Amino acid sequence: MPGPLVGIAGHDVECVGTGPENPDPAGGRANVPGLWGAALFLVLLLTMLNTFGVSAGVRLVLTGLVIVAVITAAGVQKAPR
Repeated sequence: MPGPLVGIAGHDVECVGTGPENPDPAGGRANVPGLWGAALFLVLLLTMLNTFGVSAGVRLVLTGLVIVAVITAAGVQKAPR
């Protein structure tokens, strides 16, 4: 049974479980441009880390830290006035 990585033409793609039908974990509404932007950002991050020769474990940890940081930053609400 395949794991969370899906091979496409020799490339591994990491899957993230957020989509338009699955609300954003930070409590907002997901939209298509935001999903495309996040996917592009993660692909560029992984490409950069691959170019630098970073090991797979470090890549996964850094990707997870970026996802947690973005969700945390998006979940911060301003105090009402």
